[in-house]
Amino acid sequence: MPNAQIDYIAVVNSIRKQIKDLQKYIIDNDEYDSNPYFSKISPLIKDINFYVNDEQSMIKSKDKLDNNGVYVAVRFGRASINFGSSLCAVSLIILGTANKIKPTQLFFAAFASRYTTTTFDGTNTQQIWVTPSVQTNFNEFADEFRNLLEISGTLIVGNETVAITGGKIIYLFDEDGTPSSEEVPVLTWQDNYVNNLSPQPFGNTEGFSKSETNFSTYTFTISTYLLNSQLVADCMKIRGFEQENPSGIQSVAFPNSNFKFAVAFSNGFANINSKEFFKTFKLVSCGISYQLGEIPTFTASFTH
Repeated sequence: MPNAQIDYIAVVNSIRKQIKDLQKYIIDNDEYDSNPYFSKISPLIKDINFYVNDEQSMIKSKDKLDNNGVYVAVRFGRASINFGSSLCAVSLIILGTANKIKPTQLFFAAFASRYTTTTFDGTNTQQIWVTPSVQTNFNEFADEFRNLLEISGTLIVGNETVAITGGKIIYLFDEDGTPSSEEVPVLTWQDNYVNNLSPQPFGNTEGFSKSETNFSTYTFTISTYLLNSQLVADCMKIRGFEQENPSGIQSVAFPNSNFKFAVAFSNGFANINSKEFFKTFKLVSCGISYQLGEIPTFTASFTH
C-alpha cells in the first residue's frame, strides 16, 4: 500500500468552494428566516468577498484592501503519512473586514459547525474543525482596523481506510405502531466478533483436531452525547426510569426488547439489506458519564 499523499492545492480549492457555497446557502435559503442564528449572519455577509489562498498568499503594500473583503490563508502542519492514511493539521488564518468582527466571527463559526465531520466532495478526506478564536484585535491597515482570527482543524486522509458512513448509525423503532428512525451520531465505535469453535478429532488430519463453528457472537459498543433521543429514552426506560412529562419522548422498552440498527461502512458493506436477524440486537449494557464542565456522554453495548 503506498503512503498517503496530501494534495495541498485540492484542499485549498475545496475549502474555497465550501466557503462560497455556505455563503450562498445562508443568503438564499428561505428556511433560515425562522432561524435566529442564521438570520443574524445573513445581512452581515451579503456583500462580503472571500479571498482564499494558500499560506504564502501575499497582499502587496500598494494594493488597497477590500473593505468588505475577508482574506483567508490555509496553513498546513506536519502529518504522518504511513500506510495510505494521514492525520494532517490545518488552520485557517483569517483577516476580517474593516472595523467589524461579527461578520467574520459568526460566519466561520457557522463554517466549523457545517463542515466538521463531513468529507470533501468526491473524496474520503474527512475534516474536523473548531470554532474561530481571535488572535489579535486592532490590526492597523491604513485608516482602518481589522481582526485576525484562526480556525484550527484536522484532515483525516485515508482513501484506503474504512469508516462508518456519515459518522452515524440509524436506530429503527416503531412509534405508536408506525415505523420510524433516528440518526445516532457516533463519537466512538468498537465492535467485536467471536467465533466459538468446537475442535473435532478426525482420523485423516495427521493427529490434529479440526474445528467446526459451534456458535458466533457479534457485539458493538457506541458512545455518543447524552441527547434527548428515542434510543436514550428506551435505554433509560429499561434501567427503571419513568417519563414524568407525558408530552416528551415516550418509551415502552423492557429488558428483553429488540433494538434494530442500520449500519453502513464506506467500503459498501452494510446490514441494511441483510436478513432481519443481522439488524436486530439486545441491549447488553448502557451507562451515562457526567462530569461538571464537560458534555455528558452515553455509552451502550448491543449484541445479537
